[in-house]
Amino acid sequence: MMLDSLIVVGIHFSSKAELSKQQTDQFKVGIMTLKQAFPEHHIVVGGDINSFMEPDPALKGFEMFPDRDSLLTTVKMRTWTQAQFHKRDTLVKESKDKILTTLRIE
Repeated sequence: MMLDSLIVVGIHFSSKAELSKQQTDQFKVGIMTLKQAFPEHHIVVGGDINSFMEPDPALKGFEMFPDRDSLLTTVKMRTWTQAQFHKRDTLVKESKDKILTTLRIE
């Protein structure tokens, strides 16, 4: 979505490690290509990365939040009514949602 000088992107990566790594690598190339194509625009990307994406010098000009895995973005427990019932009653605490932006995060 483009709003005046703002590009907003929503993403969701696979929870499978091998696919998530491939998607992360493709995302980095794609987002830098987008930045080069629209240098006058700010970019905001938000999504479920499904793994911790480390700050990367290849993403020059982008800030990331959270920037460390100790900041949790997901705390959940499935119940017996959900399709993945074998995961019920297990508390999950993860840092897998991210915001990457060319705007300054303070």
